[in-house]
Amino acid sequence: MMFARRLPIFIISFNRGAFLRRVIDSYRRQTTPIDIIVHDNGSDDPETLDILGELAAQGVAVHRAGKIESPDQLETIDQTIDSYFGWFRRRGRYVVTDCDIDLAPARPEALALYGELLDRFRKAECVGPMLRIADIPRDYRLFNHVMNRHIEQFWRFPPERIQTRQGDCAYLPATIDTTFAVHREGSSFRRLKRGLRVYHPFEARHLDWYPDEAGEIYRHTSAAAISHWNNATQFAALAREPLRFERYTIVESAADGRLAIRDVELANHPEPGR
Repeated sequence: MMFARRLPIFIISFNRGAFLRRVIDSYRRQTTPIDIIVHDNGSDDPETLDILGELAAQGVAVHRAGKIESPDQLETIDQTIDSYFGWFRRRGRYVVTDCDIDLAPARPEALALYGELLDRFRKAECVGPMLRIADIPRDYRLFNHVMNRHIEQFWRFPPERIQTRQGDCAYLPATIDTTFAVHREGSSFRRLKRGLRVYHPFEARHLDWYPDEAGEIYRHTSAAAISHWNNATQFAALAREPLRFERYTIVESAADGRLAIRDVELANHPEPGR
């Protein structure tokens, strides 16, 4: 299926203006025509407010909401989605994403690929990228925690394969929350939908996992119940968690251009600066 109109991308924002600029740039490099709608949950960081103003002046729709304290309140973005589709006869496909999901590592056809998989897997409610872990630096304070959690949920399983219009594709059936995903037309947004996560060369980077990218303002103003990866309270509680896994499974391009699946030993995971 081709999108009949521009695919709207609804970005959940709070006090991370620099991230907003970066992820929006990565979405605009996609071949699928898009609309950008920022749903801001009460940012009060001056830099972020300036960037929101700049984006609005450039024609980006910015919906300003109040601060939230619980994960369930993230679903209030559905009201913004309703408002957008109120101009049309029915709700089409749409993307919801946190503002720290960068599609720069993905091929420009990633959005088209996610849409094709929605067409082919009718039981999937949404499709989005795997979040790369192979280059997370070891000096990230929650390195062990993110590896434990994401290897347990995703990266220890062998991917499934399918041939698509974009070539060979590796994917994993998995739950998706507010990380980047294309949602099926006619559906309301809710966290924790049944979906598919797609591997290299259609995966994304989670910017909070890279110390050089993460901002101090967000770390000290975010709610611990919502922010798990760049929050001062979470750092204090989880920074000493022991590593529970020895390896994980990745998909990469082989020398002949085909997709290859291999195990990575955590003992060989890149050290900081490598």
